Amino acid sequence: MFVEVIGNTIALVIRSDANGSIVEKRIPQAEWNQDVLNGTGRTGITLNLAMRQIILFEYEWYGAGVAELKFVIDDHAVSAHKEYHANRQELPWTGTPFVPLRCEIENVSSTSGSHHLHQGSNSVLLEGETSKLGIAASVGSPITGTTMQSANTWYPILSIRLNPERLNGIVLPSFFQVATIDNTNLFYRLVRNATIGADAGNSAWTVVPDSGSTFTEFQTYNTPAAIAEVNQGSRLDTGFIVSGGGGAGVRLDRDTVYQLGRSNLGTTSDVFTILVASSGANKSAIASMTWTEQR
Repeated sequence: MFVEVIGNTIALVIRSDANGSIVEKRIPQAEWNQDVLNGTGRTGITLNLAMRQIILFEYEWYGAGVAELKFVIDDHAVSAHKEYHANRQELPWTGTPFVPLRCEIENVSSTSGSHHLHQGSNSVLLEGETSKLGIAASVGSPITGTTMQSANTWYPILSIRLNPERLNGIVLPSFFQVATIDNTNLFYRLVRNATIGADAGNSAWTVVPDSGSTFTEFQTYNTPAAIAEVNQGSRLDTGFIVSGGGGAGVRLDRDTVYQLGRSNLGTTSDVFTILVASSGANKSAIASMTWTEQR
């Protein structure tokens, strides 16, 4: 749902793909059912979009709740329009509640000159308590290991991402494990969106082999090229395991959300990769990762 301004026309728009194609319902300001905000409504307030505004979009999910537009004016959240859906339509009012915040400006009439849209800040608030309940899923690298040809050099061992066909999935990594087959010293990093070349030995992205899991794909590596520090993306966790320590398990902080995110307006999944470096050459590393899927 969004506010659209074209010329002097203001509208609330609700966009849905629940029926398989994109459908937009456009409610112009004159048809807002709580307060038209043109000076004749119940508050007597006239909305002036040339001035800075705080806009609230409130909605209930389950596919049939209320979608409401509000403006915070004079320390009050003034309701402009409520769109009701329960007992009124067959399909959900929107295909998913998990959509990114965004603003955009478009020249729709070939008007010359410079035009600007300023958006200061945003936040997402959830009423009620949340929990990380879901279905556990896990995947591991080949038991033959990933060959790390050079000592003290970082190599990718295991990666996961959202299935490109299921980008609305919620995947919360919770635990990973790393080791070398001969149990030597190693260093590990869990990183987000590393740059990994398509080297010989990389497996194809594969859906996790679980009859109920279609959210997540994984990739493993045989003899990958090393990854320089500059190409390692964002570091989420890092550490080391000393010789004889076995395949140490690392549980991610429960108070931090390690969710596979989406970029490019929700069209591209993050990739989480376990990187390993060893103090010796030609070592074979193995890794596994466990996560929760909220299906």
